[in-house]
Amino acid sequence: MRNRTFLNSILILLLISCQQNNSSNNNHDGTEVPTKEAFTINDLVELSKSRYGFVNADGTINEYYGDFDCTSKDNYFFDFNVGCGSLGDIVTVFALTNKEKQNTFDLYIDKGNVYYGNILTSEKKIGELTILSNNKIKGSIKLCLDEDKGCCGEVGEIFELEKIK
Repeated sequence: MRNRTFLNSILILLLISCQQNNSSNNNHDGTEVPTKEAFTINDLVELSKSRYGFVNADGTINEYYGDFDCTSKDNYFFDFNVGCGSLGDIVTVFALTNKEKQNTFDLYIDKGNVYYGNILTSEKKIGELTILSNNKIKGSIKLCLDEDKGCCGEVGEIFELEKIK
């Protein structure tokens, strides 16, 4: 009986130790994990009040592309500066909560909308945004603004957005 109580005590200590060691903001692969248990679509709306930019390969932040502004809080529409195409187009997307991935929001666009003279050729989900923290968002996007040109993310371009201070 004493051995069983002793083993249970050791197991409890090991579990507590493991939980304390996993309190960092990084996954095992070094990527940042969300600092908040669950971000909601309303958090995405709040974050859109700040200015964001795409993180370049050298770690700098692109101040021209990557920003998104909520244009309708009721329908969760955002103007998103995707920075692809000949004019660095701003497209209107609507976001829906992804029920399978925590802190992730699927991006959709309506077929037939016209941006800078280009007719969209996508009517499916075009990407997603995952909130990592109030300062960082990762995402992916695949969008064609005109057939055979003005496309970004041919295979689902992955990007990171960071708040511009």
